[in-house]
Amino acid sequence: MLSRRMLLSSMSTELVHRTTASASAGSMPTTVLSAAASAASTAVTIFVVAAVISSFLSARILREIVGIG
Repeated sequence: MLSRRMLLSSMSTELVHRTTASASAGSMPTTVLSAAASAASTAVTIFVVAAVISSFLSARILREIVGIG
């Protein structure tokens, strides 16, 4: 689970860097690219948090079904 979070985080960081590089090259207005990078980063963060919560709840429910803990 940790490696998936790290992968998603690095993907988000890479997207921000690429977007910033495109903005400095002048291909699109900086504000549009900055907003897109921010939205993508936020979406990845929400996805990671949801995945962690889902994993935690699944493990808890499974323990209840099996009768452990």
